[in-house]
Amino acid sequence: MDYKENWDAWDSYTWWWIYLLLFEWISEKIVPTHSRKPIQSKSFRYGRWGWVVFHFIVITTIFLAGVYTGWNLKM
Repeated sequence: MDYKENWDAWDSYTWWWIYLLLFEWISEKIVPTHSRKPIQSKSFRYGRWGWVVFHFIVITTIFLAGVYTGWNLKM
């Protein structure tokens, strides 16, 4: 299968939007609009639970990327 840059990029972009809109529509059916609440910004201030979770995810991701790189590094 040959990659046709313009067609494949457009095709992928179109499917991404269809996927997004489909799941947005499904989520509206499952969770009503009045029950949707974003995380408050003060939860991400120093020492709060959001700050801890965010930094845990970032540090773990960097650590695991280093481990993966170390395992796959060939000298």
